[in-house]
Amino acid sequence: MKKLIFILSLLANLMFIIGFGYFIHKKGGVTYLRTKMGLRSEKTFSPKHNNYWNRKYSLFQVLPNDSTEIIFLGNSITEWCEWSELLENPNIKNRGISGDNTIGLLDRLDEVVESQPKKIFIEVGINDIKILNTYEIAHNYESIIQIIKQESPSTNIYLQSIIPTNFFDTFHPDTIRALNNQIKRIASENSLIYIDLHDLFLDEKGNFDMTLSYDGIHPNGKGYLVWKKAVEPFVNEP
Repeated sequence: MKKLIFILSLLANLMFIIGFGYFIHKKGGVTYLRTKMGLRSEKTFSPKHNNYWNRKYSLFQVLPNDSTEIIFLGNSITEWCEWSELLENPNIKNRGISGDNTIGLLDRLDEVVESQPKKIFIEVGINDIKILNTYEIAHNYESIIQIIKQESPSTNIYLQSIIPTNFFDTFHPDTIRALNNQIKRIASENSLIYIDLHDLFLDEKGNFDMTLSYDGIHPNGKGYLVWKKAVEPFVNEP
């Protein structure tokens, strides 16, 4: 009898652990635990506390909406390009904000899906690497995809890989590759187009091609032409 009680107790504890683990995963995993335990304030990873982020977001909120919009969504790497001119398409709207990350995108996704855009091209995650692990970033990516599909089901979503950098101490190449593998997996599991930009920005030695950048992280004009060539077929398809 005592042995049966012991076994039942173990099973009950195991079920509790599994249930608790699933709950934490749905809430955001390690990020959720760290915040709830006071190990990290939201201000340490949410760009919405940045004045520049708020100014840009407030502008996006008052700009006119159009269901033919093709949204380029991301951080400074996206923001610092004149996409509509580069791709010669007036329907393209730049929704990049310098310093943004996946958490910031979740905070402002309501404005993005409000117009029920035709297409959304997402390139984000490099700023997350400094504060989150690749599994936490992937979880945020999955939440972004889920919200877009729920709020704007007719929108075509394109996931673009993170481009490499020349800052190995902060953004290790292996970490970027691991994150890109996660993004590629998410695209596959959700039947989305994955656009590999990463390898296009490497030189013959496998390092970041500095002829495509002016600072080792942001593309220059030549770099954006490389990016243009990769996305143009998907921008122009019906």
